[in-house]
Amino acid sequence: MATSEQSPSYNVFVYGSFQEPAVVSLILEFTPVIVSAQLHDFHLYRLKGRLHPCIAPFESGLVNGKFRGKKMATSEQSPSYNVFVYGSFQEPAVVSLILEFTPVIVSAQLHDFHLYRLKGRLHPCIAPFESGLVNGKVLTGLTEAQLKNLDMIQGAEYVRKTVEVVLTETSEKMEVEALIWANKDDPDMYGEWDFEEWKRLHMDKFIEASKKFIEWKKNPDGKTREEFEKFVHEDPPVA
Repeated sequence: MATSEQSPSYNVFVYGSFQEPAVVSLILEFTPVIVSAQLHDFHLYRLKGRLHPCIAPFESGLVNGKFRGKKMATSEQSPSYNVFVYGSFQEPAVVSLILEFTPVIVSAQLHDFHLYRLKGRLHPCIAPFESGLVNGKVLTGLTEAQLKNLDMIQGAEYVRKTVEVVLTETSEKMEVEALIWANKDDPDMYGEWDFEEWKRLHMDKFIEASKKFIEWKKNPDGKTREEFEKFVHEDPPVA
């Protein structure tokens, strides 16, 4: 949902002809993120003399349709961004804490990259790797301020680049932003980062560190970013 500082944005369940991307793109003049969804206790009816259907309440009914969120801004809208995240940022509790709202999230894959562990860190990084594959999520419809929050918490060792991902559910290709480790030859990169291991061993500590980051961002009180960083500089056990 939008905060008081954002322009309102809406997620809409559509059915019938509005499941066709060509129709939606024509009407909206942009292509939104599309996710399959089901609406319970409704029925999809034909309408006499019409080419389009309607829905109405119907006990135990089920309507298959699409859930459409904001993808990109037109020239008349405030900019919005879709960001591919991985590692700890796949965890909704972390995302909601850092962004201070919960975006529409869709699963996606990034090809020709690898998800590395980082020595001395609780979080991973990605770097180019031929034939590699990174599973992650796309956070949709972020504002510029929210994007800067992600940039800031990741730090200067990451660079933001535009990459192409494939949405897991629809196989649709999408250009998104992603934070990539700046030094692709960094000797601190090793192995493969494990999300389930992180959840089991380090998630609570990382969430606590994220809270401290938000507190620091709102009230630096003379402290530097390094005061936050020390909470995530701890070497996880190597499997």
